[in-house]
Amino acid sequence: MGFTTLEVSGINSSIKWMRNPTESEGDNFGESDKKLAKTLSSAKAGSGHDCFLKGIIVHVEIEATHDSILQWYRYHFRDTVSSTSKMYTLLKQDVKSKCSPYVYQGTIDLINDLISLYDKCETDEEVRARFNSSKFLYDWINKTPTNKKELFECIVHNVPLGYKLKMGEVTNYLQLKTMYNQRKNHKMSFWNTEFVNWIKSLPHSWLITG
Repeated sequence: MGFTTLEVSGINSSIKWMRNPTESEGDNFGESDKKLAKTLSSAKAGSGHDCFLKGIIVHVEIEATHDSILQWYRYHFRDTVSSTSKMYTLLKQDVKSKCSPYVYQGTIDLINDLISLYDKCETDEEVRARFNSSKFLYDWINKTPTNKKELFECIVHNVPLGYKLKMGEVTNYLQLKTMYNQRKNHKMSFWNTEFVNWIKSLPHSWLITG
C-alpha cells in the first residue's frame, strides 16, 4: 500500500494570488513570500486566510485497502479519476497478493474456492448442482446462489476489507491540510505512517503541516 505522487502544479500561481487581498508585491517566493505563506497556511481551518492552498493541485496514485478508501472518500475536495474495478480484475488476479498481510488465510481460501467454482460452472444448472451436492461446505451462505450471476455477487460480497485497490486521485493542498490535521494521529498505519510520510514528501510540505 502507499502513495505515489505523479504531479504537483499551481504553486507559483497560488503564491502570487495569496497577495491579491492586499494587492501587495511579492518577491517570487523569496523570504517575504515564504513568511506570508507560512502565516496564511497556518491560519485556523475555515477562516479563509489559507484558501490560496486550494490552487496547489496534486495528482496522486494510491493503493489502499477497502477500509482506508472508505475513510478517504469522506473528504469532498478530491476526485477519483480512475480506480481498479473488482468487476474486471477479481476473477483474474491472485487474491492473496491483493490482500493486506492481516487478512485471515481462511478468508483468502474461501474467495479462491468460490472463484474456482465460478470458473468450473459454465451454466446456471451447474451452479445449482454444485451447491446442492456440496451443501454442507456452503452452509455459511445466507442466500445460496442459484445461477452464475448470484455466484459472482457472492464472491464480491465476501471480499474482505483488507483487499487492496488502486486509485488515481486529484486533490489540493487545502484539503490535504484538513486531512493531515485530522488523520496524523489515527490508529491505522495507512494514515499515521504512509499518509503522513507522503505529505512530508510533497514540495513545500510545510504549507500543509505548518
